[in-house]
Amino acid sequence: MSSTARVLSNGSFACLLLLLTELFLPGCHQEKNGDHIRRVLQEHAVLEAHFAEKAGTWGFIWDQSESVGHYVSGLRQIDLKRCPEDFQEAFRNDIQACAMYQEVARSYGGVNGMVKGFLTAGLAAIDAYSSGEASLQEIHLTWNEVLRIAGKYHAIVSE
Repeated sequence: MSSTARVLSNGSFACLLLLLTELFLPGCHQEKNGDHIRRVLQEHAVLEAHFAEKAGTWGFIWDQSESVGHYVSGLRQIDLKRCPEDFQEAFRNDIQACAMYQEVARSYGGVNGMVKGFLTAGLAAIDAYSSGEASLQEIHLTWNEVLRIAGKYHAIVSE
């Protein structure tokens, strides 16, 4: 049996074919990554739209922590396994930033915020504002990184 036949017979041909495909058609792999990322961004958009529906309600104004908690829980349920590692990391960082905002909302919203405001003669509002602003800024930074990486894979979804 020739050496070429041995290579073909022991399964190495499939590996060689895969390697050649990656070398000559690199866009195919990136396109699949883009499809997975687009799916994640679409699921994110659905969650965000649902979250935005509640934004003007009295319950949301009084205590955002429950709504933000549902949003964070939904984000954590999005399957990232088929996305590239750099996108997964950026998306998880964004989820973490949202979870930090949930903690701020829990600490300063609703009854907790009212009690803190009463006990500090209203000074807790300053702390709540600065903590909330810092958390929102972190969410914007992490989300921009998610979008930057999505763009790298040509996966931006128009909003």
